[in-house]
Amino acid sequence: MGTTAVGVEKGVFEEQMQLNAVAQGGGTEIVTTGYSTLVMSVTGTFIAVIMWEARLGAADWASVRVTPEATGTPAVATAVGGLFRYECAGVNAVRALISAYTSGSISVLGQATRGS
Repeated sequence: MGTTAVGVEKGVFEEQMQLNAVAQGGGTEIVTTGYSTLVMSVTGTFIAVIMWEARLGAADWASVRVTPEATGTPAVATAVGGLFRYECAGVNAVRALISAYTSGSISVLGQATRGS
């Protein structure tokens, strides 16, 4: 997985958090220190559950509520693809944990932005 400074001068940072994942696992965290909003794109055809987690420093991961653009109702997990928004100010990192997996392939791309 890789880190991409999409537009550092514009305050945008991308991380491939999961790439064609076919099993349970935490994938790659996106460092959100200094960023205010994180948008994650979940793609693929899959039967699985993705849990959203964040942490402060070296603390343990904790579930966080992320808002799907499709419904606007915050939740700690998803079983469908789409765009998901998390106000990440104050946390150091976020990950998309595949906590249950049955079949298919899952990718999660995160893009963190600074407030204007």
